[in-house]
Amino acid sequence: MSQDSANAVPTASTTHSADLDEGLPRASASRRHSIRLDLSVESPLSGRSASARRAAAAAGWTLIGTGPIRDASINWAIELDVTRKTLPYADASVDMIYAAFTLETAAAPRLPAMLAEWRRVLKPGAPVESADSSTLFDGGLLRIVVRDMAAAVGALAERDEAYFERQEGAAHQGVGVSDRGPSRPLGERFAAWLRRAGPGASTWFDHETIMHHLRAAGFDGMYRSACRKSLLPELRSDAFDQPTPDVLYLEAWATQPCAQQPRAA
Repeated sequence: MSQDSANAVPTASTTHSADLDEGLPRASASRRHSIRLDLSVESPLSGRSASARRAAAAAGWTLIGTGPIRDASINWAIELDVTRKTLPYADASVDMIYAAFTLETAAAPRLPAMLAEWRRVLKPGAPVESADSSTLFDGGLLRIVVRDMAAAVGALAERDEAYFERQEGAAHQGVGVSDRGPSRPLGERFAAWLRRAGPGASTWFDHETIMHHLRAAGFDGMYRSACRKSLLPELRSDAFDQPTPDVLYLEAWATQPCAQQPRAA
């Protein structure tokens, strides 16, 4: 294992991290564990959630900063490039993963390994019906939050200036200088939408694309969710989802434990 991967996770409660193509033994985990993967840099996407991140940490979640720049206002438990490194947790030991604007940072060739790694650490899970016919959830759940590429592409194709006005208004809320305005060509405004996705974005998604990759990674249950509409009540608060235009929410689970893969010698 490389020196940087051995030092990537400075916490006593976890195992070591390694490159995604390396094999390593996993220590067992005995306590309920939930992790939040989030950009560790402020941006129009993540900047409004600093207080929400602190609330999540206070509620017992482990915050993993995945961005290239440290946000000094957040006490990240771990800073880790999850597109290249394994998560430092035992197989089937994590109850919840909340991945906010993280999927976009993975280059296409690395996406399968990253999702498979999330699948590995999550406990098996599935929705269950309660006595009053309401839907509950038992086991490990993945919640993904990404920008919805289909919405922006559709707005460009339909010449929907109002759509880009809404996005620009949200992006510049509380900012003194604005690049918004109907005089700008829609193609230029679409390019600005791409830039506002945050630092390090290299891949874009719509609903069908994410579901395709989740199935390939071994998730056998998934659906398109909505803001504060999670299967898990604790994920319905503003400590997690904050109303933002053009955002896509999905939740996924695997009903069976992850099959053991051959480890590198």
